[in-house]
Amino acid sequence: MVKIYDKDGKPIKVDGQKDIPEDTMLAINPDTGEQWNDIADSNVLGICPFKDLREQSKYDKDLWKELMEVGHNLESNTKNLEHELPAPFVETIIQTLAVYGASQETIARVTFDLTQAKYRIFDWLGMCLTGRLEVDPSHGAYQCIVSMVKLYIAQKHVGGWAWWLRGHDMFVQDPEYCKDCIDSYEDWMEEQLT
Repeated sequence: MVKIYDKDGKPIKVDGQKDIPEDTMLAINPDTGEQWNDIADSNVLGICPFKDLREQSKYDKDLWKELMEVGHNLESNTKNLEHELPAPFVETIIQTLAVYGASQETIARVTFDLTQAKYRIFDWLGMCLTGRLEVDPSHGAYQCIVSMVKLYIAQKHVGGWAWWLRGHDMFVQDPEYCKDCIDSYEDWMEEQLT
């Protein structure tokens, strides 16, 4: 018997799809058959829905809060609540994580998140910061996410953030605001539309 609970902790009787509220996300632990995620509301943004992964990540709650504030301001009006980065910039994000040692499994998850689910960037970064990558906080891929979050906050421009990743090296440069990156991204986008 699988135990499934709503966001208030009340059991949900499951004998058909109609018994599960539409905005409920359920993940079942294959080892125990129990519900794995403690956050079941799919409307919750920017946080990993698995308590054990959040605890493992030991994320900086102040950094996360700042990311959520900046992200809501930058990306609240995106079409279909999806990120709007063109494919070359998504590839830059994926390859940056690969350089930082992300496993093939992690790369596959990130690829899904950014090409299929198309999570808004702040939402995706928040989930990764709070455990979505399923890596130890000392791992290079997690440290890369922390740097990406700091850069996103500093840039306050999604395209400029992605352009910075394309043209700078986080191994030798600290994330910082770059007006040229924003201008270059906007010029590039304008060229693509003509």
